Amino acid sequence: MSDPTDKAPDASTAPVSDSADTAEIINFPGKAATPEQELKSSERRWGKPVMKYGFHQFPALLFEAQNRLQLGPVQFNLLLQILSWWWRADDLPFPALATIADRMGMSERQVRRVIRELEANKLIKHVPRKTSHGQRSNYYDPSGVVERLKVLEPEFSKERKARREARKLLESVRARRKAKFSA
Repeated sequence: MSDPTDKAPDASTAPVSDSADTAEIINFPGKAATPEQELKSSERRWGKPVMKYGFHQFPALLFEAQNRLQLGPVQFNLLLQILSWWWRADDLPFPALATIADRMGMSERQVRRVIRELEANKLIKHVPRKTSHGQRSNYYDPSGVVERLKVLEPEFSKERKARREARKLLESVRARRKAKFSA
């Protein structure tokens, strides 16, 4: 029988089992998290049901470089629609024109026109997708936009660094002024 005054072992002294079947669970002291704290940041902003429905990952640079990529709002939206179907690097997206048109509230003809604009801007390339049953929805190769973003990244990073340095300089000037007038 152990002495009740003995302290519980901490993580550095807890016995570790060599058996893969057992493990000791160590509870660390502290407050228990409230249900709100247990939610991910995105779930706190959007709500758990919305985030459970799904989400997409796009690089921030895509949004920041919209103008330099010469993307108008409709072109940008359509590009995001296509990219939302791109789940794996090795598998090209192939959303149906009807799906894109329905999501954007446009006709298929309008969607085709915007896709041609994206192709003329060398951001995407459509690749016919044929099966034994005939023509299917096209693949869309986004390598053009990926390469353009890779080229733009150093320029954007340099601009970001310059903005941060200017902000730090401004903050230090403000702090010196405040200290001067406070004294």
